[in-house]
Amino acid sequence: MTVTHEEVCRGRSSTRICYGTFEAEGGTVREGVQVQSSRECEPGRVADVRLVPGEDTWLSTTTADRVYEGAGFGSGVGTSLFLLVFMGVFCFGLGGLFGAGAVAVGGGLAWEVLLRVFRGQSK
Repeated sequence: MTVTHEEVCRGRSSTRICYGTFEAEGGTVREGVQVQSSRECEPGRVADVRLVPGEDTWLSTTTADRVYEGAGFGSGVGTSLFLLVFMGVFCFGLGGLFGAGAVAVGGGLAWEVLLRVFRGQSK
């Protein structure tokens, strides 16, 4: 990805948007691709990026292609899937501990009630 220029969008606030030329490994070239980066827009700068093709969906109408700089480890589907499974197992385990505690306390109380009923004790 080579940064080509930047444009200033005026609205409620001035926003600078970087644009560049993206060349895929197969030789396909896409020009005028919006660059999402935390760095400055320096024309001619080569950046390591990940392409997200634009498409119309029912949720959004992003038709422009975008590239994201610094989209290395932690930005892919694998990381999202890992976090989803990890959080599921973590919450299931934590819920299991609370469930086991509730069963232990409830079972203990029920046992005391049964013992008092069968022994004829009451307070």
